[in-house]
Amino acid sequence: MDIHCKLYNYKEFNKTFLYEKNEQILNPMLTELIIDKYVVKSTGADGGHKYISTEINLKGKTKKLTILFADKSDEKKLKENEQIRVKGELQDNTEEYDLIMSNATLKK
Repeated sequence: MDIHCKLYNYKEFNKTFLYEKNEQILNPMLTELIIDKYVVKSTGADGGHKYISTEINLKGKTKKLTILFADKSDEKKLKENEQIRVKGELQDNTEEYDLIMSNATLKK
């Protein structure tokens, strides 16, 4: 069986794939959201992190959104389905992928 692929050096890959094909990966949008329907999930036992999984309407389409927090103290304040305001860097990596908000903070 033959496997064919193109090898890129880092600079060529970064320019060709990430920048030209999907500028949103390199330029996330600073966004603030108010949400009240979400699930708090965690990455593991004891020293793990908590994050939020929800769905939002973006450009007329319902998309899944994962919210990752910048500070663990914000993670400890999370209670499911209480209205919260979060601000972070929203990445929309094309229609076929879920949304990710990173470096999020809880706002009052």
